[in-house]
Amino acid sequence: MITEKLQVPTPTKEEYKEVVQCMLDNGNVWASEEEDVFEEYWDTWKENTTVEIGRFENGKITCNCLSISGHTTYTTQEFINKYDKKLEDNNKTMNIKKFVKTLTLSKEDKLLREQGLQNDCGEFTDTAKELVIDKLVEDNKAYLVEIATQLKEEYKK
Repeated sequence: MITEKLQVPTPTKEEYKEVVQCMLDNGNVWASEEEDVFEEYWDTWKENTTVEIGRFENGKITCNCLSISGHTTYTTQEFINKYDKKLEDNNKTMNIKKFVKTLTLSKEDKLLREQGLQNDCGEFTDTAKELVIDKLVEDNKAYLVEIATQLKEEYKK
């Protein structure tokens, strides 16, 4: 449950819904004990709507169009970045997957990643690709000369 006294101005209905749902996902409820998004609250104040926690009771969601002194003000993105449990859980899952992948990497893959030639997904970086292309061109110089000679002869005709 979020217990910080905070307010989030929500200039769009989408932002309002995202903020309220995040608060509900964190275990907060409206002052009326309801656990609904109540889109009609945004319809009342539209782009002036502010969603808040801690105005009357700690941990209760309220909504109005006034700014409250003593409350931390977050933008929607700042609030979501701080309190979105789904985002937090997803980041934890990604870190675990990355850790497991690293454990199973070959010695060569670990070296490539350390030197920036392979990314965390195992894909070769642009630098690695350029190095390979340069090597292929150099190794196949005789073949390229042969093709250039053929093109020159065809051009003479």
